[in-house]
Formats: sequence, C-alpha cells, structure tokens
Amino acid sequence: MGDNSAADAVITRAEERKLKAVNDQVHNRYVKILRKEVTECYRREGVNHEEKCKDLVEAYWQAYKGRQPKGPPEDK
Repeated sequence: MGDNSAADAVITRAEERKLKAVNDQVHNRYVKILRKEVTECYRREGVNHEEKCKDLVEAYWQAYKGRQPKGPPEDK
C-alpha cells in the first residue's frame, strides 16, 4: 500500500482544530460564568463592591485577557 503519513497528518490537524474549538467553548463559558458572578457580587455588596468583589473581578479579568486576540508582533 501507499504511505499514509499525509492522510495521518490531515486527520491529526483536524483533531487538533476540533480540540481547540472545544477548549475555546469551555473557556468562553467559564468567562461568562465569572462575569455573571461579578455582576451578582456587585449587586449584593452595593457600595462595598470594590473591596468585597476584588478577587472575583481579578479572576474574571485574567480569564478574559487569556483569550484576547494577539496583535501584530512588536518591532524591536
């Protein structure tokens, strides 16, 4: 028979794309859940929301920044 390495490479790339899509969906859902929790915390804590919700906001911001599209590389 012939060499199947090209076919295997195509399958591997397709599997990688599928896995990335699933991971992106999971991450996006996580960010939405955190955003909802931040909103609820702000409403619950009222005027003290900056102090009481700080850790939750930081977790949300880090998760949100983790999926931002990267810009062009900086020229050095």
